[in-house]
Amino acid sequence: LPEEIANVDINIAPLAYSIFNEAKSENKWVEAALVKVPTVASDFGAFKQMIRHDETGVLCENTVSGWTEALLDLIDHPEKRVQIGQAAYDYCHEHCTTIKTGIHLANYIRSNQSKNIFFCLPTLNISGGVLVILKHCCILQDAGYDVAIVDASSTHEDDFFVYEDHVFPVYPMESKRNIDVKHLVKGRIDTGVAT
Repeated sequence: LPEEIANVDINIAPLAYSIFNEAKSENKWVEAALVKVPTVASDFGAFKQMIRHDETGVLCENTVSGWTEALLDLIDHPEKRVQIGQAAYDYCHEHCTTIKTGIHLANYIRSNQSKNIFFCLPTLNISGGVLVILKHCCILQDAGYDVAIVDASSTHEDDFFVYEDHVFPVYPMESKRNIDVKHLVKGRIDTGVAT
């Protein structure tokens, strides 16, 4: 789609006035802006909120004369098309792509998540060393950490391990339940401890 949009001189986004069309997004303008193509759009809804008239796009009245005037202006002034396309690109690149806007959401999510710690144990069979690690797991869980255990022996049958009224998810080092699974965990691991 971006390749096709890049092959046009002017992107048009005509919308008839209706409650349904008021709810439409400005995606068509963003898609064109990201390939530096200027957009002529109906002057309402999301287009009106996002486009700065004659700077990052052209807004026009939904009349034959309004559309004729807006289109002829851009047809007759190719330098204006380039200028508007570049300005729209600059704006969208800075404000409408996830590389710029997504980090705020990611930071918010991270700020509201507990830190996690994964302990990789050779076995979950009770021994002095395993009991020490399990005690550490309890202390960290009580302190607000998300604590999980990776069982290197892959002998623990259950998905959870209970110790001193604490429940810890257990991930086998090698999954027998789905041998095709290459990654045990999808997500982030803040701290991993192997012992």
